[in-house]
Amino acid sequence: MRMKFWSSRAIRSAGFQALGWCAYAVIPVLFPSEAFSSEAILDGAVVFALGLFMALRINRAYERWWEARTLWGALVNASRNLAVKIRIFVRLPADDSIDVGRLIAGFAFGLRDHLRGRAILADLKGFGSDDGDPRHVPGFIALRLYERIRDWERSERINGDEMRTLDIEARVLLEVAGACERIRNTPLPRALTWATRLALAGFLLAMPWLAREELGWLVVPLVGVGAFFILLSETIADALEHPFGTELNQLDLTAICVEIEKSTRELLEAPS
Repeated sequence: MRMKFWSSRAIRSAGFQALGWCAYAVIPVLFPSEAFSSEAILDGAVVFALGLFMALRINRAYERWWEARTLWGALVNASRNLAVKIRIFVRLPADDSIDVGRLIAGFAFGLRDHLRGRAILADLKGFGSDDGDPRHVPGFIALRLYERIRDWERSERINGDEMRTLDIEARVLLEVAGACERIRNTPLPRALTWATRLALAGFLLAMPWLAREELGWLVVPLVGVGAFFILLSETIADALEHPFGTELNQLDLTAICVEIEKSTRELLEAPS
């Protein structure tokens, strides 16, 4: 985990940019100007703007990340509930239980790939022999699952009340998919992102000029350290804003999908 952390995009990006700001901080030390003073109004104004915009951006980005995590938690619960109720109501033979488990787990894996923009039905585990190339893979798998439920009701393996109970759980699958698509397709307002970056640039541009009189050459490493952590916060906020990616600070959707696959298989295939 530690190696993964230190090789993450956020660390690399912040580190390289901080080195650039260190190089910039040398300029006011070598070529001092009396136009800047540590008591300048600019100092407080830039710090206030930076703190305000950074707080707004990080809070809003984290809200998106947490909502996405809550939705995937609901998907885990709905998948397990659906597996339990199918097991109790339908009492499927072993082969059918395996196939239903494939559909439930396939929905999760298909949603993961769909949110990342590369869902292909044939690439999903257990779907290599399926015909068709649907544009919306999770919706296609949900359709197949609903067809199974309809067939059970028509063959009188379940009654109307049991069918409605299964529908309540199956409906959550597409509701989660729609809510996740809303998060993916509705980023934070670009004005907030650009305002934060402008305040960040203004702070880092002014900081070495305002502090060089008191700190001298010490301002260079201090600017580098300060730039690193501020830029790291901005990069992490950008990752949290897009929670369905593959970076360290984004959701581990594969682990959640694997948990759904394991738990539904256990519930559907365990001996009575």
